[in-house]
Amino acid sequence: MKIALCTSRIRPDGLQTSFPPFGSMAIIQALIQAGYKDTYLFDIDGLRPPDEDIVAHFRQKRPDVVGISGVVSTAYKFIKRFIAKLHEVLPETPVIVGGNVAANSEILLRLAKADYCVIGEGELTIVELMNYLKGKGGRSRRDDHHALRRIKGLTFLDEDDVVTFTGYQPDLPADQLYDLDYDILERDTDINRYIIEPWYYMAFAHDERSVEPHRKGKKLATLVTTKGCVARCTFCHRWDKGIRFVPVDLVIDRIKRVQKRYNVGFVSFSDENWGSSKKWNDEFLEKIAPLDILWRVGGVRTRTVDLDLLRRMYTAGCVNVQYGMESGSQRMLDVMEKNLKVQHNIDAGKWTYEAGLYTSYAMVLGMPGESPETIQETIGFLKELTEFLPEAPYSRTSMNRLEALPGTPVYEFGKTLGIIGRTPEEEEKYLLHISDTSGGEAGKQLNFTDYPDFIVQSWNRIIWIEIMHNWHKKHPMQEPPLLSAMWKTMAGLLVSRRTAYLKRVGGNSSIKGRNLIDTFVDKDFNARHDEIEESIIRLRYHTAFYFLRHFAVLEVILKDFLNPNIPKRWWLRKVVELLGYYIQGPKQNRFADYRSMRKVMRDLQPEPLTESERNLIPLQLGR
Repeated sequence: MKIALCTSRIRPDGLQTSFPPFGSMAIIQALIQAGYKDTYLFDIDGLRPPDEDIVAHFRQKRPDVVGISGVVSTAYKFIKRFIAKLHEVLPETPVIVGGNVAANSEILLRLAKADYCVIGEGELTIVELMNYLKGKGGRSRRDDHHALRRIKGLTFLDEDDVVTFTGYQPDLPADQLYDLDYDILERDTDINRYIIEPWYYMAFAHDERSVEPHRKGKKLATLVTTKGCVARCTFCHRWDKGIRFVPVDLVIDRIKRVQKRYNVGFVSFSDENWGSSKKWNDEFLEKIAPLDILWRVGGVRTRTVDLDLLRRMYTAGCVNVQYGMESGSQRMLDVMEKNLKVQHNIDAGKWTYEAGLYTSYAMVLGMPGESPETIQETIGFLKELTEFLPEAPYSRTSMNRLEALPGTPVYEFGKTLGIIGRTPEEEEKYLLHISDTSGGEAGKQLNFTDYPDFIVQSWNRIIWIEIMHNWHKKHPMQEPPLLSAMWKTMAGLLVSRRTAYLKRVGGNSSIKGRNLIDTFVDKDFNARHDEIEESIIRLRYHTAFYFLRHFAVLEVILKDFLNPNIPKRWWLRKVVELLGYYIQGPKQNRFADYRSMRKVMRDLQPEPLTESERNLIPLQLGR
């Protein structure tokens, strides 16, 4: 059998990730080891071929089975369009969809016309499913539903047209996680999209060790040391239950392999939850230090670090730690079920700076219960964490509007409010609406608060303006004169055009020199540091701080009106909503007790409308 594993286009062109398609690679390896040697990767997300080239590929290759990896539900529109083309070109070829998008199994099976969905880790499920399909003889043959029910980790439409979920496969042992064959990337895609220049991450430019002579020309690789998370944030979807740690000796061996094979001297550990085991941390720091690499980690919980650990991380080559702080309001942290206190976030931020490590502060705005009062709490929190920084904090902050993803309590809450429909057709409208977008795109997120959408949109601008103003008050000698700020704005316009060009051509070009901060092509984890935006903020501080702080809503209204991607009907509806708020006052508080969204949904979860919906409750709840 010839099997094609395809990644999904999940961001606008030019914003591809540097994270390798580890999930697809793991599936390919499992199939090859099971004897399905003619299995290959079609890296659509990385290569970005036009639709006509995708169709031509399948006309030529004619695989017997196509698997599609959708790592997030915003890939739904692409996947639906892709499946339609596949059925047109290869009508007898079964199509399987896996990844987090499969939380929408009923929609994928009924409306997108996928044949099967794989739920959770797919390595065991995919081999069992291929063994079944090998004897079936094409899509037109009737399914043996009794045989399918014996395959764990699968959803499909049964003989009564009811969606069936067969339950989860057992978790893979930790020593089998992420042991990936890079030959797949070299053979089937452009590996230079995944073995990259370290300056993709801004943090390396802030550490003088990055430009030591013996690191010249060294590349960066992405590795993962854990799977899962100790927390269950109510806006985050995952298939994994709990957390598994890859044994340290295996991690070190994998670092050595990419060092030797690709001249790697920098590593990004892109875990969801790095460092929650003290024993694992101690062994890891002891064994990574002799390798003399520089590294960063993502997804660290603030309550798991202390000053001693962070100092030891720095000594062992760490440059950057990224935390899931999310908010400076304890009430919002409780709604998110972060299982930490604001003080944990404050301590971690200050200790990270004291240890010589770089970090940025990513906030999630607009959870149910968010209000001007909780936003002020977050502003005070960010002021405390940024006022001691040596540079203005615009490049250290990221304000992300909540996006409700299937398989999370906040998504289910949206269904109880009626802002997400409950039938597959109504849910699909939402999925199509949020598909093919970059994070924070105006007009794409639902409003879970009691305030008009234009007010919610203005919160991120108010936060940025307030913390920038606070920093400049604390550092009056570092504020450039007005003419310098204006020149910076004009220079930023030119640089932004060059940046856009480099992204269009997929440039991972080397960036030389020590003063790297103003020349980054890509962005750090959720951080905003494009030059034009930063310079405009500086200009605003000089000329219009008080005006902008009090009229941020007007700024959002004008910006959305001028945005060609926002329908004028949507804009007008939001204006009417805003006028109603100013005339009648805020809505009744729909979320006054500030409990965890998970606890709220235990009380509010309605009875399933259909047998299919009942069968898919485990997918709706996540792990």
